[in-house]
Amino acid sequence: MAKEFVPSKAILGEIEKSPDNKIVVSIDDFGGDKDYLNVREHWKPEDQENYIPTKKGFTLPTEDFTAIDELIIALEKAKEWLTENADTVKRGKPPAEDAS
Repeated sequence: MAKEFVPSKAILGEIEKSPDNKIVVSIDDFGGDKDYLNVREHWKPEDQENYIPTKKGFTLPTEDFTAIDELIIALEKAKEWLTENADTVKRGKPPAEDAS
């Protein structure tokens, strides 16, 4: 039997990766008695209107402020490093070279 999808208690932000794929930051309880910070990729099947969550992502208990603070610090360091090294960071396929 498929697990029933429980909607998020609060969606805090969304980052669009493509027209059919996004990252959602939310607070969820997954039908239980404990809240979690949930950062998860969602995708939209062609035959449906709504996005559905994938297994790609992670959760942290909302009472674990130390882990959440550490995550924020790590993301800030990553952003700083990416900014400082923007000219050397690989960002997918390079543009095609001019053959003329």
